[in-house]
Amino acid sequence: MRSFFSDLKSKNHIDRLVGRIIFDLGQAYEDLNGFTVQMSASVGVAICPDDAVDADSLLKMADDAMYEVKRGDQLGVGYAGMINSKYKMSDQTPQE
Repeated sequence: MRSFFSDLKSKNHIDRLVGRIIFDLGQAYEDLNGFTVQMSASVGVAICPDDAVDADSLLKMADDAMYEVKRGDQLGVGYAGMINSKYKMSDQTPQE
């Protein structure tokens, strides 16, 4: 089974991808009824084989990392292997 993220070669690539997703979700947009909608996100990341080797364990590790970010009342990304490395997303556009 090939993962959507299997081409990511480093934490830096993951940071850029997740940062872009969080940034894009945070952009206000107008829905079909003319209302302005804005979302936010917290993301947990688990890396195989560093954090776990099976899908269920990876999902649990990523879920735990995400909730650790949420417990800190922050939006951003948490890494399963580095729970305390979460960071708050800035208002700046992520670098390509």
